Amino acid sequence: LMRVNLTTLTLLALLVISFGAWTYVTDSTRERELIASTVLARQRIVSEVRLRSALAGAENTRQGWVHRIDPAWFPEGRPLNPWFLNPDRNWIDVDVRADSARFDPDSIDTSRHAAGWWYNPANGIIRARVPAQNTSRATLELYESVNR
Repeated sequence: LMRVNLTTLTLLALLVISFGAWTYVTDSTRERELIASTVLARQRIVSEVRLRSALAGAENTRQGWVHRIDPAWFPEGRPLNPWFLNPDRNWIDVDVRADSARFDPDSIDTSRHAAGWWYNPANGIIRARVPAQNTSRATLELYESVNR
């Protein structure tokens, strides 16, 4: 009887370990896919901003960048930050300070109801905000992985 219980417990422990490993791999794969999707969407916006800023007749800032990003520039649909697909949320925040030394938004996550994207028309920088992680360091690492 003791042998059966030990075998059962061993099998249960292996099942729990297997489930934990499977969950970890699935979560890691999903996060890599979200990062890649965010990087690609950000590159689409950056390319369009560069193109529109270079066009003759564009309304640009003194530094040569378009003042705002128009969703109509993307006929196949505006590039969305995959972590923030809520249609009621602002699509992109434009930094109104026009400070060319600013390369990042005040808030890198969207815990303050900020848009999924941030744009500085003084230097053409586009940043993707990320969801807050367990620690501020983890949030910063995720932010840097999609924006650098």
